[in-house]
Amino acid sequence: MLAHCGDGIVDSDEDCDSGDGNSDEVADACRTTCVEAFCGDGVVDTGESCDKGDLNSDDVPGACRTNCALASCGDGILDDGEECDSGDGNSDEVADACRTTCVEAYCGDGIIDSGEDCDDSGESETCNADCTVSTCGDGVHNSTSGEDCDDGGDSESCTANCTVSTCGDGYINIEAGETCDATGVETESCNLDCTVAVCGDGYVNVLAGEECDDGGESGTCNANCTFSSCGDGYLNVTAGETCDFGGESSSCDSDCTSAECGDGHVNTLAGEVCDDGGDSSSCDADCTAAVCGDGYVNILAGEACDDAGDSSTCDSDCTVVLCGDGHVNTLAGEFCDDAGESSSCNADCTEAVCGDGIVNGSAGEECDDVGESSSCNADCTVSWCGDGIVNNSAGEECDDGGESSSCTSNCTISACGDGIVNGSAGEECDDAGESSSCNANCTNSACGDGIVNNSAGEDCDDAGESNICNLDCSNAACGDGILNLTSGELCDDGGFSSSCDIDCTPSVCGDGMLNTAAGEGCDDGNTVSGDGCDSSCVPECQGHLMDPGNGIVGCWYTAPSVGMTCNQVCASHGGFNVAASTHTGNEVGKYFWPSKAEGSDWEVIECSSTDNNTNWGANGLTADGNWSHGACHVNCACNY
Repeated sequence: MLAHCGDGIVDSDEDCDSGDGNSDEVADACRTTCVEAFCGDGVVDTGESCDKGDLNSDDVPGACRTNCALASCGDGILDDGEECDSGDGNSDEVADACRTTCVEAYCGDGIIDSGEDCDDSGESETCNADCTVSTCGDGVHNSTSGEDCDDGGDSESCTANCTVSTCGDGYINIEAGETCDATGVETESCNLDCTVAVCGDGYVNVLAGEECDDGGESGTCNANCTFSSCGDGYLNVTAGETCDFGGESSSCDSDCTSAECGDGHVNTLAGEVCDDGGDSSSCDADCTAAVCGDGYVNILAGEACDDAGDSSTCDSDCTVVLCGDGHVNTLAGEFCDDAGESSSCNADCTEAVCGDGIVNGSAGEECDDVGESSSCNADCTVSWCGDGIVNNSAGEECDDGGESSSCTSNCTISACGDGIVNGSAGEECDDAGESSSCNANCTNSACGDGIVNNSAGEDCDDAGESNICNLDCSNAACGDGILNLTSGELCDDGGFSSSCDIDCTPSVCGDGMLNTAAGEGCDDGNTVSGDGCDSSCVPECQGHLMDPGNGIVGCWYTAPSVGMTCNQVCASHGGFNVAASTHTGNEVGKYFWPSKAEGSDWEVIECSSTDNNTNWGANGLTADGNWSHGACHVNCACNY
């Protein structure tokens, strides 16, 4: 075998060879090229901080350096987070040099750099924090040098001698708004706030003879700096005065406002009886006393209306007419009004009488259908089987107040075979004849014993449901009305029902199976409208929609041949619509047969004849779907 790198023997052209121990991933290992581990081989070996192989760089910020050292401040390369890096040129002593922390030279680093007058590593008595020489008036506040403030001269808060400006310090600081400064003492000419004393300056100076000073006229102070008072003969508009004649007059109230009805001030000299500033419970807006019946509606006095007595809309007590308010107002059509239902008065203010069609519970009525109905007895009690009252309208044959030997609990005459179990008559069961669970004499039969019992009417008995036998021992068949899950039925209502198709699957509009019991008039296998059957499986009219004059829009067709009846014409259109077809006139015939002559109203059905070529009108009597004539094309309204 020829010598090769990886055979474990160091050949003349190899630095090392550890055989299977050669690795390009293990630190300090002999590499697979039989050279010793080295900086730049991509593996962090002993003495190396990093090694990215070909990505090692002395130019790229943040990169592992070519000597396998991590990027650092002082390596001469500007890395992320560094403001500068001059390598060995970094210095904390040389002016303007990059600092040893790799930040640019800055004011406060203790070295006087270009543009700096001084640098004491912060504020000192002679050097400001911005590295300028400290001087009062330089605009830089230097507390170390004894300055309270320094705004570069007088300012609103600081004097030119670098002390805080204060009214009363004896120094007039115009920038601080001072026009005088009497060293904290008020004088006839100078206020305590260091302003010249003037009436109207907003400062009360008693030594200047002022009672008040609101900077001009105010609600409490006149413009001449005297206190404002209604009746002082001085008109003060700001104080709300519109007049001031030293007392009440026909044009001026005593509160110095102009006399006006509605101002809330009773001025008898102006002819007012009362004045509550508008309507109140005792005073009308026209300043007269509020009285129900004065013809003026005062809502605050509790009036909802005021027609000066009873009217069709207003009671004499000034309340709106309302049945149930306890006030009988015959002009509003009330017979009685007991503030609601009572034993003698209905809630609609009519006399309470059983049979009036209004249920009056206070009169003991449970219902009132103007006589006996399917839900209400003639004595105005709710009809229910078992109440002891025979109600023929409710379909009762008998009512013994419950089950008896002659009357069932559903109020039909009891008889074995009537489908109702009557224990009082000795029945154990009653399936309206022999069944898998009940004999013809109304005694129980046993199904489910695993034995076919023909005398009990059993077709089969598999001791429970199977795919061929139902739980009631009848043969399993879709459409038998018995749900047999074992045979794969999802439903079984004995044919079509509101929820089940004839194939024992749930009824769904659009399944292509017409289920009238589910309310479908059609089912064309989709839920798209406009094809004769709409998206809800309701047939769409394929004939002509029109109102023949009876107020009913019908779906009209004309017979394709003479001698046909409307029942025949409508057989494929949902049946004959009697109500829509009952009318007078020949409007439909004129639509379908416009060339035929005008005829009079003749029969119960419109006839467009062939023997005399005339459109004969319907006579308004109830339309007969079986009417026909050998010479007539009948015109019929169908259900669709």
